[in-house]
Amino acid sequence: MELNILGVTYKVIEVDVVDKREFKFGEIDFVTNEIRIDKNLPTTLKNQTLVHEILHAVFQLLGMEKEESEVQSLATALHQVFTAQTIFSSC
Repeated sequence: MELNILGVTYKVIEVDVVDKREFKFGEIDFVTNEIRIDKNLPTTLKNQTLVHEILHAVFQLLGMEKEESEVQSLATALHQVFTAQTIFSSC
């Protein structure tokens, strides 16, 4: 899958291991424009991780630095809001 985030295309790839040096659910590579997600995660956690990595891209492209805890908190909140209801289906 590919995502257009503020005009930049990122390729989303599900992988067996995101990072061999440390355990991670996902990560974004700003050089290759790839978002890697652990393919062994439950679907809900994969989706939340994708929101988290999208937020990293948005903040980086806007020149905003955020702490990891801020990104995770916002990702958790947005994931819940978007999955708890169908916001865009009525538009």
